[in-house]
Amino acid sequence: MAFFPEEDGQCPGAISWTADNSFQPGSHGVLLHLSCKDMQTTLDTIVKSGGTVVTPKTKIEAEERGYFALFTDSEGNRLGLYSDK
Repeated sequence: MAFFPEEDGQCPGAISWTADNSFQPGSHGVLLHLSCKDMQTTLDTIVKSGGTVVTPKTKIEAEERGYFALFTDSEGNRLGLYSDK
């Protein structure tokens, strides 16, 4: 298990893995969005690490709600990014 970096003494989440393959990657399950400060830099890092951008940085239509993007990680999991800038 790996924990995301703490901010203000709070752990915003964790990632788990097991050797017995009880967790299978997927692209049609729950869509988890991760918050980031610089979306393009984050997307560039994802691609360099073997991921694929599915939906590039896109403005959320609701007023002042920021931006989102979707990607598939190197294991085949579909995830989202959110940024208010």
